[in-house]
Amino acid sequence: MVLVRSSLAHLDTVYTADAVEFYPLSDSHRNRLVCATYYLLPNNSDSPTTTDEPSTAKHQSRTGQLIVVDVDHEDENYTLNEVERHDTAGIFDIKWSHQPIADQGVLAQANADGTVILHATQAKDDPSPSKWLRPLAKHQTSADGVFYLSLDWSNRVQPEAEPRLITSRNDGMVELLQLSNEHGLESRETWLGHDFEAWIGAFDYWNTSVVYTGGDDAKLKCWDMRQGTSQPSLISKRHLMGVCSIQSNPHVANLLATG
Repeated sequence: MVLVRSSLAHLDTVYTADAVEFYPLSDSHRNRLVCATYYLLPNNSDSPTTTDEPSTAKHQSRTGQLIVVDVDHEDENYTLNEVERHDTAGIFDIKWSHQPIADQGVLAQANADGTVILHATQAKDDPSPSKWLRPLAKHQTSADGVFYLSLDWSNRVQPEAEPRLITSRNDGMVELLQLSNEHGLESRETWLGHDFEAWIGAFDYWNTSVVYTGGDDAKLKCWDMRQGTSQPSLISKRHLMGVCSIQSNPHVANLLATG
């Protein structure tokens, strides 16, 4: 039997959409999502290019947008209604904090310009008609030519006063960031995770001293930060290809999905 599927609704993202995250908090915006996009630009040009040539890609800047969308439906009719767009650097990953921070939703964004940016949602008691997403904090790596490829929050299961982000980078490094009221978003630790691009990093949500990383070297690694990060606690080579996706189960402890 051949299943025929049809699109329920569509929205022109202009650039390539590479990450979508629904707002996770239980308030009036449960039908709201954020879409992240990415595009390569030639040198000294404001026009997108579709080139896939690796030799030219490294000479190009990367642009993107953060698009806030409401998913509305009545009966079986769905519509995607754009709320706002933010011009940014090219985006590789976005993740919502599943716990409110200072009574607000917070979105983390991993960028192609070597930055990690946090956005806070508009406060409930703010009557101004400004943007729903507002800049909250920013971290800029000091390493030249580095992209942040992925990120994950530590507070998915348990709230934390100063939540952390595990990030992975194109230089194979893994970096732990922490958000605090006093210092903003700071780097706490950086270590070499993989021989090539570190595509993905993820917390064990049930034991956030443990993180998992995957890379273009086809290795899945487990790191227990209590024991230091000079050596991984475990290395798996069963994937045979690059490891680009890791997800700790937020409902069942000790269960991990990888791809």
